[in-house]
Amino acid sequence: MKDTKTTSYILILGMIVLGIFTYVAVSNIFGDNISSNQFFSKTNKGGDAYIDNTQIIDDKLLITTGGDARELCIKTTKTKPSVNALCWTSVENNTVSLSVYNYKTYYIWLKDSNNKISDCVEYNS
Repeated sequence: MKDTKTTSYILILGMIVLGIFTYVAVSNIFGDNISSNQFFSKTNKGGDAYIDNTQIIDDKLLITTGGDARELCIKTTKTKPSVNALCWTSVENNTVSLSVYNYKTYYIWLKDSNNKISDCVEYNS
């Protein structure tokens, strides 16, 4: 005859694990339902180029720059790009609009007219 205490313990433990798994799966699918249109940190405004604001508009990341921002590089790694890297995109009218994936961390750099690269700004979508 089987031990009913062991069977009960296994069933309860299985239900707890299933509950935790379900919670994690639902949280990943639906997110936290908290939305904000600003996810930014500013670089030193004493520099020649800086990020003034970032926001999501029509499923695109809109980055507003200030100072002497000529080009922008956005990557998923924190390695600083070289001056001639392929990631550089022109900044026109102090704005850049890019498509990004949700729930991902991006790193953003600016380059001014003297090819000086700003410090990295972290953006979490």
